[in-house]
Amino acid sequence: MRIDSRQVGAVALAGALVVAAISWLAWGWLARQAVAERIAVQTGQIAHLDRRLASLEADGTPQAGEGAPAAVYFPGATAPIAAAAVQRTVDGIIDAAGGRLIESQLLPIAEADPDGHRIDLRTSFEATIESLQAILFEIETRRPIMLVRSLSVRSFVAAGRNDADVDDPVLQVSLVVAAFWEPGEE
Repeated sequence: MRIDSRQVGAVALAGALVVAAISWLAWGWLARQAVAERIAVQTGQIAHLDRRLASLEADGTPQAGEGAPAAVYFPGATAPIAAAAVQRTVDGIIDAAGGRLIESQLLPIAEADPDGHRIDLRTSFEATIESLQAILFEIETRRPIMLVRSLSVRSFVAAGRNDADVDDPVLQVSLVVAAFWEPGEE
């Protein structure tokens, strides 16, 4: 029996086309799964935001058009009064999350600040990874609004301390938090 090279070529071509078609279908199915997962995550995020918005509307917090700036700005008759409120708030967040405050310092802001009435607070503290996550989450999601402008984290393990816990290291954290104030009555 003699094998014709044309027949072998035709069979090989047909096999290659079948493999390509199966590969194309498998890729399409995987891409569809990835898109479906992304849609599910985004749908969950939207549902969470809808629930959060509903709770904010339900608890009487001012909404847009009803004095909403009060929810964004720290009140204070003067910048030092508002800065003290920011400092108390950040110190309380660190303490509540189990961090150990080392120092807090208000940073000077130029009078010609393009951001308006901004307050910058540099704070240093020690915390575990879990505590640091809770602190950052609380700072970024609480009202009045605060923003993390800079963050520096150093592990005692990386510093070479013999008493450092490798599994749950204590971190040395330095961060600058920005907040905004609106002149008003205190």
